[in-house]
Amino acid sequence: MKISEILFIIILYLFQSVAEVSEIFNFILVFFGIILLIIILVYILLTAKQE
Repeated sequence: MKISEILFIIILYLFQSVAEVSEIFNFILVFFGIILLIIILVYILLTAKQE
C-alpha cells in the first residue's frame, strides 16, 4: 500500500467518526475557517504595505 492510500483511509475513518459528532465538527470547521481568513487578510495587508 502507498502512503497516500493509507492517509486516505485514515482521513475517511476520521471523517466517519467525526460525522457522529457533526455539530462539534461544524463548529471547529467554521472556527478554523474564520482564523484562516483573518490570517490571509493580515498577510495580504502586510505584503501590500511592504511594496
